[in-house]
Amino acid sequence: MKFLVCIIFLITGGIFASTEDWHLSIWLDGGILYELILGVSPDATDGFDAKIDKPAPPVPPAGFFPYFPCDDEKYSYLPALWGDVRHPADSIKWEIVLRNITVPVSVEWENDLLPAGYIAIEGTDMRKLGGHFDVADNDTVIVIQYSKRAPAEQFFSPTSIMFTLKSASTVVITISDRNGNIVDTIGPKKFSAGSHSINWNFPAQKGIYLYRVEADGEKIAQGKIVLIGAK
Repeated sequence: MKFLVCIIFLITGGIFASTEDWHLSIWLDGGILYELILGVSPDATDGFDAKIDKPAPPVPPAGFFPYFPCDDEKYSYLPALWGDVRHPADSIKWEIVLRNITVPVSVEWENDLLPAGYIAIEGTDMRKLGGHFDVADNDTVIVIQYSKRAPAEQFFSPTSIMFTLKSASTVVITISDRNGNIVDTIGPKKFSAGSHSINWNFPAQKGIYLYRVEADGEKIAQGKIVLIGAK
């Protein structure tokens, strides 16, 4: 009987530990391939932990270079990390800075190794992406958000907003409800000439929304967004 109790304790202990101690490799390819590691551990803090986190070398003046920014007064000489493990919390956000981008950047991970709970990249559930994500043109920061539970009663219907620029311009996109109230703004953000597609992932209630695209202050596109389903 004692043996059975010990087995049950070890099994349940392992289950609970798995939600409080996990690591995930994120591969970023922007002409040069890098591995960044994020995760949680009861032994970690939200700052730099010498035995857990992985410091990055100084940011080079040229060449693709992704990193987690490190803001720790104790280690002020260390501005960048390649491994950022945090203390367990209900919700955690990682920002990955992309420096010296010269070609499109792709992000990859192993879906089977995603942690229990909800994890999203740029507002999209990573489990639904099949282990691959293409970074939007001109993005210099991507956000990965983790929470122990999926957001409840929110609508995440990624909707493409497409526009074409004759020349490089600063773009602002505003999204309003049917009453004209602005619910979200994208930009200002610099885009190159050509065609672009932006996914709107704002957690708005289902309904009809209107978007307006301005380039250097002039309207170049407008349209309608219909959110019809819950996540």
